[in-house]
Amino acid sequence: MISQKELLERYKSGENVSGLLRNEMKVSKNTEKIIERSYDLQAGSYVNLMNDQKFRLQKDKYSARIAQVILEYTKPSRILEAGVGEATTMGNVCDSIGKVAPSFSGFGFDISWSRVMIGNQWLDSQGINNIELSVGGLENIPYLDNSFDVVYTSHSIEPNHGKEREILKELLRVTASKLFLFEPAYEFVDESIQLRMNTHGYCRGLASIAQDLGYKVIRNELFDAESSPLNPTCLIVIEKGERQISSSGIYACPVSKKPLIFKDDAWFCEQELTVYPQIKGIPYLRKENAIIASLFNQL
Repeated sequence: MISQKELLERYKSGENVSGLLRNEMKVSKNTEKIIERSYDLQAGSYVNLMNDQKFRLQKDKYSARIAQVILEYTKPSRILEAGVGEATTMGNVCDSIGKVAPSFSGFGFDISWSRVMIGNQWLDSQGINNIELSVGGLENIPYLDNSFDVVYTSHSIEPNHGKEREILKELLRVTASKLFLFEPAYEFVDESIQLRMNTHGYCRGLASIAQDLGYKVIRNELFDAESSPLNPTCLIVIEKGERQISSSGIYACPVSKKPLIFKDDAWFCEQELTVYPQIKGIPYLRKENAIIASLFNQL
């Protein structure tokens, strides 16, 4: 398999590394490993773009509009961005929400440790200290059921065509009230843009899948904040119904979905007798990285 170092060089030369990895692995759709390797190569690029004034203004407008949409429905007490990347969107979203609901807490996770690490540095540089980031996957989200009254995504389901149903189930599992999706507007664009989205393995059909799962879609439309003409954004709001937010902690084993216990710089699952590492203060809660440790809690 091509090394990550070689992949980085080919990424820098402008190659579509997701397509390259799909060809190498002989698969037609992006796997979690392909997404992890591809996105890790981008670590730092989003934060670097924030130094460009035009990009920053556009990002601020986009993020503020996300916050405005959320606040149209609720003043959240606990909010999650799934697929947080480098937290450049979430930092601004939480800044806007904090002006209305100052006591809320924010959480985010991403599949790439490098991007989460950069995200923590970015939040620190902006003086934002009410957001806690971790590493996790969209198909096995490392939080307890009904942990957040608001969950949202911003183009994080995007590269996961073929896994939309599994991801929506997980997002709705950790949602206590409403799920906000800001994802590619596949159903709202012409065939030429759809063809490009097909090439990159972008998601589609999210609203209809949510309805098939038995949830009420209360909004499904083009998002009115400025976005790329090659990848316009769709806003989908899904209502789960009011559930009591979990008060027994926050992190869950990505396998059993049972609470994790923090001890000796690791996260322990009594149900599975496994531990997950914490690297430079970042909980690393990927299903694939569970360490069998039957005696961990006895030492």
